[in-house]
Amino acid sequence: MDEVVLGRAGKERYARLHSLFQDPGFPWHVRLYERAFGFLMGGRPFPAAERQSLVNELAHLEHTLGTHGVHCTRVDELAVQPGEEPGLSQNFPRDLMVVIGDTIVRLRPRCPSRKKEERSIDSIIESFKQNGTRVIEMPPGPEMHLEGGDVLVDLPTVYVGVSHGTSLRAVEWLAAEFPELNVVPIHLRSSMDGHLDCCLALIGPKTLIAHLPALKNGLPNTLRDRDVIHVDARVKRELGTNVLMLDPQTAIVQKRHVSLQKELMGRGFTVIPLPFDTHANSEGAFRCATIPLHRSA
Repeated sequence: MDEVVLGRAGKERYARLHSLFQDPGFPWHVRLYERAFGFLMGGRPFPAAERQSLVNELAHLEHTLGTHGVHCTRVDELAVQPGEEPGLSQNFPRDLMVVIGDTIVRLRPRCPSRKKEERSIDSIIESFKQNGTRVIEMPPGPEMHLEGGDVLVDLPTVYVGVSHGTSLRAVEWLAAEFPELNVVPIHLRSSMDGHLDCCLALIGPKTLIAHLPALKNGLPNTLRDRDVIHVDARVKRELGTNVLMLDPQTAIVQKRHVSLQKELMGRGFTVIPLPFDTHANSEGAFRCATIPLHRSA
């Protein structure tokens, strides 16, 4: 990995209503709690200690990436504008865009309170356009939502999770845009399972990390010959699969997941353990916090 877009922290505010948690796939008590919490806290800032912890974790990640020769570009800083949904979080830009080959694909998050985040990559998108890079954008539509956490690029195959954040219609659109590639949908079992990268990680050409119960139909045929490192429900819930590969043999992993680190090292991988608990508690980890722009390996 040579260059990434990195999230930004320090000005987080609660959303009024996170549409993710209103999906019928969530238990009724979760939906009720989120409605009440959003009503009481919508638009208010996160506690200062939590915001500072998010800042520290991202700074630590940025420093680590820099020491490994990765150039980091931060998303543009945002403020909530009049008429926009309350809530602000710029920690997880992965859902905003994805690089497939030499093409930038600008995505559309499902959650209304996240729509404003799309502005945070305007300058990055514009710089690519000026350099002649192909940029495609999703067309609007009620079922046209696709989030980068559901996209695993393994050329010439692209795996796309069908989840609370990504519709099957959007997967079909992506396949039509890249007819030369094999775009494979992977249906998640429940809204509680988050994005595909919360359940599955491709680690080099022969290995993957997975919580298989979250995949409705199991692994697709193209992945069934790979060595699987299984993680349990706790590690999956803590975003243990959401690792960041710097190259085919080097992975950034949460510091608390010691057993996962041992599994990876036992297979010859170099592991970089970092603390990222506060981000994980906000439903994202290393992969969510970054958008790889260029890899030389």
